[in-house]
Amino acid sequence: MDSRITRRTLSAGALATAVRLSLPGRPTSGQEEERVLRILGWPSYFPGELTAAFREANNVRIEVTGIATPDDTMLFLRAGGVGLYDLVAPTIGIVAPLGASGLLAPLDLASIPNSVDLLSPFGERPEVMVDDQQFGMPLLWGTFGLVAAVEVESAPESWLDLRDERYTDQLVMPDDGLTHITLWNWALGAEDPLRVSKDALDETTGVLIELKQTRAASFGGSAYDAMMRVADGAAQFATVGWQSAPLLTTANQRALVASQPSPGGSSFCDCIAMVADCHDPELAQQFIDFMISPEAQRDLVDRTRWATVAESATPMIQPDIASLYPYDALDAWFDHSPIRGYPPVSDDGNGTATYLDWILAWDRVRQAKL
Repeated sequence: MDSRITRRTLSAGALATAVRLSLPGRPTSGQEEERVLRILGWPSYFPGELTAAFREANNVRIEVTGIATPDDTMLFLRAGGVGLYDLVAPTIGIVAPLGASGLLAPLDLASIPNSVDLLSPFGERPEVMVDDQQFGMPLLWGTFGLVAAVEVESAPESWLDLRDERYTDQLVMPDDGLTHITLWNWALGAEDPLRVSKDALDETTGVLIELKQTRAASFGGSAYDAMMRVADGAAQFATVGWQSAPLLTTANQRALVASQPSPGGSSFCDCIAMVADCHDPELAQQFIDFMISPEAQRDLVDRTRWATVAESATPMIQPDIASLYPYDALDAWFDHSPIRGYPPVSDDGNGTATYLDWILAWDRVRQAKL
């Protein structure tokens, strides 16, 4: 659970942890030589019990190098990861930049037959395309919004309502700059909250500092930490929380409810992609196909409590987890809580705030006294 939220913590230079998932033992004499797939991504997406069927069927060992922030995928590939890793699990907003820079290999959809089973919002995503070639496959998605104790009577209709005095000492703000800035850029009027001017970013930063200093009861930790503080009675609202909040509490805690105040929430989509110079492209694409199969998607979603990209998996998911998202009305859901990518990683020459600008802006929020 905790490793899941660290992917949304906006920080520079975070260290990653290497995690190895392997079959016990080595092939004995006479057996087919064991193959290896090396993956750069979130370890919680590739646990041994989930990948066991693929590993056993293909006599393959899977090694996962864990990341701590979404941009670690780009940093690691640029720092010598090409030629080392076979697969990577980037957030959707980084896929096209990675593909355009030659760090990813294009996918052959004929080798990934389960791609025809993707839910309609995931079948053709421009964020994974470069020059009509697809460089990433959607793997998992979810939505961030406001989380409140279920008995709260004065739930805000708009994010901007949280600036009102009645919310003094009622907020828990996790250390999640990417989601905070995205949500509040949108709330403050940005048409595209990921591409704003430096002046607009400065305005959002000022509002977030104001919230921290005048409305927050506490600041720091992950979104999961923030939700648990609300569940334990420390405050009424977590300013960034998960759609799965109602499923996370114990009988000794307050029940939680998730919402997306106007103009809406922020959804993410993580992908799986093949690294340039992959050692075994055929095997790598077979694994991508396995990971988006109905059975693997069912197991992945049941473990993470996020949402599936595979239509055939939806009736197989545990009912309480499946009910978190309206799979029969996803277009309306994404109108209200769109899938967001990533701020520009380089200067476009038009004064748009870059990811580095966001890091510096969030550092101002961090340093502001509570």
